[in-house]
Amino acid sequence: MIEINLTPPEARKKRTAGGFMKGLSVPLEVIIGLGGGLLMLLLCIYVVLVFANLGKAAELRSLNKQWEQLQPEKKEIDAVLSDLRSLQSIKKDVQKICNANRIRWSRKLNIITDVIPKGVWLIRIDAGDASLFIKGRALSKQGEELRNIHAFVANLKNNPDFMSELKDVELGNIQSVKVSGVDVSEFSIKVVLK
Repeated sequence: MIEINLTPPEARKKRTAGGFMKGLSVPLEVIIGLGGGLLMLLLCIYVVLVFANLGKAAELRSLNKQWEQLQPEKKEIDAVLSDLRSLQSIKKDVQKICNANRIRWSRKLNIITDVIPKGVWLIRIDAGDASLFIKGRALSKQGEELRNIHAFVANLKNNPDFMSELKDVELGNIQSVKVSGVDVSEFSIKVVLK
């Protein structure tokens, strides 16, 4: 290897092997002091973290106490919300039923009460999926009960407001029964929806 250096050999700086720390000597007391200081710093950090942890634990206990105090109210609110969801579900079901056929039942029932003949009364009205069942009785006086029942069915069939949205009105069984010692004819009518 060829070295080109125009500086005279006496003025040249000599490189030493081992870098900048080779000639540095540190007394043992300084190394012990630095180690002790480092240990004290770590101990202080540990103490600060312990106190911070204790503070967070106290805060957690306080929040747990507040949570326990709110539990009875939370249970009441959950019960009310459960009831509300149940009622909303029932409301949706009722709205589906009401909106499915769009039949104004109050108007139909009003027509039924308007066209019912004297001596005939209703004891039950049930709504099925595609039909309405009417159960009633007619007083047996002078054999007019059958005529009154048939007149009632005919009045329903002949009423255009009642028959709108309906397919048919069918008279079911008629049978004689005794109610409180009085002979009456019991009948059933099936109203078929469109």
